[in-house]
Amino acid sequence: MHKTKLYQILSSFSSFELNRLDKFIRSPYFNKNETWILYYEILHRHIKSKSQKELHKKHIWKKLYTDAPYDDKKFRKLTTDLLQLVIRFLSVEKHFNSPLEVAKDILGHIRDKEITPLYNSSIKVSQRLAERHYYRNADYFYYRFNMDKTIFEMRNTLDKRLIKDASKDTGLDRIMAHLDYFYLAEKLKYYSIILTWGKMYRREENILFMDEIIQYVKENDFISIPSIALYYYVILLLKEPENESNYFTYKQLLAEYLELFPNEEQKELYEHLINFSIRRLNSGSKAFLSESFENYKLGLENEFLYIKGKLSPFLFKNIVTSGLRLKEYDWVENFINKYSDKLPEEIRSSAISYNLANLHFYKANYEEVLTLLQEVEISDIYYNLGAKSLLMATYYETQEWEVLDYFLHSFRVFLNRQKNLPPNRVQSYLRLLTYTKRLMNIIGRDRPALTELYDKASKDAFSSKNWLINKINERLNGL
Repeated sequence: MHKTKLYQILSSFSSFELNRLDKFIRSPYFNKNETWILYYEILHRHIKSKSQKELHKKHIWKKLYTDAPYDDKKFRKLTTDLLQLVIRFLSVEKHFNSPLEVAKDILGHIRDKEITPLYNSSIKVSQRLAERHYYRNADYFYYRFNMDKTIFEMRNTLDKRLIKDASKDTGLDRIMAHLDYFYLAEKLKYYSIILTWGKMYRREENILFMDEIIQYVKENDFISIPSIALYYYVILLLKEPENESNYFTYKQLLAEYLELFPNEEQKELYEHLINFSIRRLNSGSKAFLSESFENYKLGLENEFLYIKGKLSPFLFKNIVTSGLRLKEYDWVENFINKYSDKLPEEIRSSAISYNLANLHFYKANYEEVLTLLQEVEISDIYYNLGAKSLLMATYYETQEWEVLDYFLHSFRVFLNRQKNLPPNRVQSYLRLLTYTKRLMNIIGRDRPALTELYDKASKDAFSSKNWLINKINERLNGL
């Protein structure tokens, strides 16, 4: 039973939603089948109890049809019927949670039935609801388009001379404007998704009128239309990865407009801000270290970084690392303690140990680092690589040269055996091992060798580059 669509969808509901569904199913307006009600009660009780015991179809059948022999075909039909009722409930809930949608439909019914006494009052109510509607995303303009179109049709039905009298407000300008705003906002939004996917999958897409739309938005003032202004700048962030002025304009607009979007869209818009700052940081722009860190902090405060209430271990590690690079040690320690319960349970203990070890490494508490890394047992390859890199750096800092030499060899063997790791990632760590080995083998006050190593390493891209460059600088400054 647990594998059926019906059980899975009910299991995803909150207690509040299950109680709302209970009222819906018991309403004679939506359902008059007593068997469906009893069936739902059985499922509701089982889900509410959080029992791990399997709920068998024949057990349910016996409670529904005491004396009748089990009929699998009839039971599957019953399950399908109840599922359809649950889907209808979702549709009704979504509809009534959108006042604009309700107002639009009411207007449509009044228009279709030609209930002229309600024309003026229903129009005023719908317009008032539209003005009070908080969000200003693309959907808002779509609702306004439909609403204004319906109002125009109602008024035109009431007064056939409406379109002939130029002194009257026909509403046609608003209809066209709202349609244009919706079209432009959605076109920009989905083009930004294509650009994002193109960077990930190297896709090339030819989108009708896209160049013309971008040029049109650029040449006209849409800064007061949040959904157009923000997605226009998202596209600029993606198409002009080195133009930092676009980032700061977008950041300012986001601070001003973010609350005018539903929560999920807020998260998507905020991700573009974080991703650009990370890309600039990875490209060598040190100023974006603090930008990335501040973006992470705001993302945590507004819960934009969660996926189904959890923080990914990879993101958790990145947040810790950015704080450590800025020497925000107290903040990092508090973050680990406060947010570790947001990590997936299966990796939580090891992730905490690894990130605490990283904190102690930055504070030069190397004995603590070695102790904590012994507690790390992570199947995630990227955490595993991070732990090995941290251990390597700790051996260097404590001048355990023989141990380090052996570890560099074993780390290299480990990397060469990783067939599922992207080749560029393998090469990134192999370069780290090569440069560390060269640094370790430079004896005494050999400035030319250190300078040559610095020049090569600073122009290359590899893991833990900042740490290695700092170690070379320490040797050069000590001469």
